[in-house]
Amino acid sequence: MRGLLALLMTIVFAVLAVTSKALEGDLQLQNAATRSGKPGEYVTLAFPVIGKGEYDFKLQAPDGWEPLSANRRLTLDGERTLVFTVRVPLEALADQVAVFKLVAAQAEVVKGDAQGSIRVAALGGLRMRAPDEVQLEPGDVVRMKVFVTNTGNAPDTVRLSDVRSLWRVALEPSSFALA
Repeated sequence: MRGLLALLMTIVFAVLAVTSKALEGDLQLQNAATRSGKPGEYVTLAFPVIGKGEYDFKLQAPDGWEPLSANRRLTLDGERTLVFTVRVPLEALADQVAVFKLVAAQAEVVKGDAQGSIRVAALGGLRMRAPDEVQLEPGDVVRMKVFVTNTGNAPDTVRLSDVRSLWRVALEPSSFALA
């Protein structure tokens, strides 16, 4: 008798679970996993959705961030993964986190929302400028300025050293930080 009761309860719960997923207008949105990308890269946010019926989805992006396409209209009948691709802005700073909001509506009535985020990865880069040509006489002491620019999106430290020079070289300073 206990075995039959347990079996009947299992069947009832299974029917209830299937019925709750199949109701018209029932929608479940899940947050997208946090992704990361360097400036200029394309990053895809994947939002798991479960539902039945036709929905309009809109991805709301922070200032300066633009998805390739922000709107979708889907007819759901179960589980799907809704994807949006976003380009990381070239001026985005390392470790900045951009939070996106996905809003779902049915007949212009909001039915749910979810979030996804993109963390900006560090991108290193330096540009160095020095005189193109230097003319010397033997025994001359030469001083020249070298300009170093951080072209990355994170602070960086530069260490200078001579490499197999035939002459005595002094570098001042030998290390410096760039914002």
